[in-house]
Amino acid sequence: MPAEPSKTVPTYPKHPKFENYSRILPGEERIHESVLIPSGKRITGPADDSVKTLFDLLQRGIRVSGNGEFVGERKGPNKEYTWLRYQQMATSAQLIGSGLIALGVKPSAENRVGIAGANCSEYLIATFALVSYSIINVPLYQNYKFEALIEIVNNCELEVIFCDNLERALTFQNSSSEMPSLKKIIIFHTDKPIFANGKTTKGNVELIEWDYLLKLGENNLAPVSPPEPNDIYIICNTSGTTGRPKGVQLSHKAILTAMGGLYHQWCIDPNCMVFDKDDVYLSFLSPAHVYEQLMQAFIIYNGAKLGLYSGNITKLLDDMQILKPTIVSLVTSGGAPITAKVMNFSKIIYGVPLVEGYGQSECSAAGTLSMLSDTGNGHVGGPVKFLYLSPWAQVKLSDVEELNYFAADDKGEVCFRGSAIMSGYFREPELTAKAIDSDGWLHTGDIGQWLPNGSLRIIDRKNNFFKLAQGDFVSPEQVENVYSQHELVNQIFVDGKTTESFLIAIIVINIKALEAELGKPSNSRYKALVDKEPDFLDNEYVREFVVQELRIFGASKGLNTLEQIKAAELTLEEFTVESGLLTPTLKIKRQQMRQKYEKTIEKLYSDTNGF
Repeated sequence: MPAEPSKTVPTYPKHPKFENYSRILPGEERIHESVLIPSGKRITGPADDSVKTLFDLLQRGIRVSGNGEFVGERKGPNKEYTWLRYQQMATSAQLIGSGLIALGVKPSAENRVGIAGANCSEYLIATFALVSYSIINVPLYQNYKFEALIEIVNNCELEVIFCDNLERALTFQNSSSEMPSLKKIIIFHTDKPIFANGKTTKGNVELIEWDYLLKLGENNLAPVSPPEPNDIYIICNTSGTTGRPKGVQLSHKAILTAMGGLYHQWCIDPNCMVFDKDDVYLSFLSPAHVYEQLMQAFIIYNGAKLGLYSGNITKLLDDMQILKPTIVSLVTSGGAPITAKVMNFSKIIYGVPLVEGYGQSECSAAGTLSMLSDTGNGHVGGPVKFLYLSPWAQVKLSDVEELNYFAADDKGEVCFRGSAIMSGYFREPELTAKAIDSDGWLHTGDIGQWLPNGSLRIIDRKNNFFKLAQGDFVSPEQVENVYSQHELVNQIFVDGKTTESFLIAIIVINIKALEAELGKPSNSRYKALVDKEPDFLDNEYVREFVVQELRIFGASKGLNTLEQIKAAELTLEEFTVESGLLTPTLKIKRQQMRQKYEKTIEKLYSDTNGF
């Protein structure tokens, strides 16, 4: 029999009925702030003002949990979860940190160490080892192409990196000639000792086992050297949709301010959500994501448990059955818009609050968030309260004249200001100056619209617009979002040129749906193609059929003629992170797509009339 849940089934919080999500401050800029904070009332980040760094956060976790269970993981199929307690985490972190110091790593806010690999308890220990000695954490996301990881190692001049297994460590070691700064690699997982003395040197790089480093730290225990709030905690490299990844520097204060905003919105009166040491969070997102950093901080702040998935996403249900995470009390959505149909369906089947948020790495992931009691769709709430020392959370829209968006009309580029904003892009002062203006506003590149109730809707992307030959601007993402709803489409990339008058697309087709459509009596003229041509996706009449189906569908969804594709290539080859065509958050890398399909795109445009 399954274990009884430790908590009752949650209900929607009884928020007061605000007429507006946000209030507008006096002045021409129409700056918005959250209505959950009285005007002029200073938010100081976490409600516990003793928590000013991630080091303080772990100490609070020890205290409020009563040294309860913290990190749990399964070491193999059909295995139960085993747990590290909060104090064990702090103790192990000091040992690993002391080992790093003994290896010559200086405890300094100017020093950086990389961590490469998937979620595991050692990853968390290494994270807090760096925190305990004021060393900056540089995650090396395992789904990035290795060339991008080499660039990050070189840009950050990493001398030491942690790897989750020997195979990954050897990949770095074998390419060490391309990373001249790299000197030491520490390996998390080994089934048994692999080096005679716990370490070995290959070329210019020393490979070190985890247990060796633990013992080294035990024999050379160093007093902790905690960071200051404004010290950089982490350098998270952005997904790189517009080019190479950029290193987003986030301070301890930034992460905790964003987390404090979530806590204030979910847990402090007039809200009624309660999270404590009895809650269990199932973690499967990489710690290289700012959102995961935010959620882990939230769990630690409440002294709750963090259960790591086993590493195989197809076994996630097995992990849930063994871990038995807290009965679902809250679902969050972010990263991309969610349709009203999916939103409503999810709310019904879960029976709990489903909040939709918006942000980016540059503002610690938490920009705006819908309220728990809100049952509407199509917006992402008012500003999350991320001002740590400033009096308000502030969001404004800035004019984008070339696209006819004006703040006076409550439309424009979304801008944030507050303590959760990044300290800047690592070693990119010019890019930083473009992103954060002289008044401290972070310009996101997203186009937003203030709704009458003070909530924010993301309507477009500034930098992904392009101009067609007629002189009109088109948003490919908007077109993709519409076409992606059609059953024939698994994935789609829409593109255009200033020298051409129409859009084209690369479509990853739903082959079963296409065969079913072509097999209908009304489409009998296509049936012979399916039967006779094994590669019928290359047939121009089949491609014409798909294009016309999408154009009819697009028109029904409000796309105008300029926003409709006129030619398309059909393929079964999916766009993936591994192929370099998608970011880790599954957004299309447009430049990489153009490079891969350059000849195909030129061929589609060779007939200037399309189909």
